[in-house]
Amino acid sequence: MSDKKQPLDLSSLDLVAKSDAGFRLELVHPASQDALGVFVTVAGTDSKRYADLQREVADKRLNKRGPKRNDFAFYEEEARRVVAGCVMGWDGVVVDGEELPYTEANALALLERFPWIREQVQTAMGDRGNYLQD
Repeated sequence: MSDKKQPLDLSSLDLVAKSDAGFRLELVHPASQDALGVFVTVAGTDSKRYADLQREVADKRLNKRGPKRNDFAFYEEEARRVVAGCVMGWDGVVVDGEELPYTEANALALLERFPWIREQVQTAMGDRGNYLQD
């Protein structure tokens, strides 16, 4: 009788494909950590979407013509755009009493207005365990 373990099929750890599919993050209250019933679907940092956005930012920096932008606000805006670009959709987002439909522009505006949402999304993006759940 052999106790030889079967080798792991590495396709079960295909984080690019799983990150491309997205993770459904439930937002939590920034102080109490209570679940809010608001869900944001987000691509992971191993996704093609994230890699393309990072490449786009790097290309802009390398090919920048005219005066160079070296202020913090410029880099902060680029980072916010990358995170917003990884938002794939949402459910239950209500702002100022109105349901906010998902669009790329609305994702960017949401992350600008609510930094705590951006923080939760960004944390979820980088947590590979989120994308390995079945």
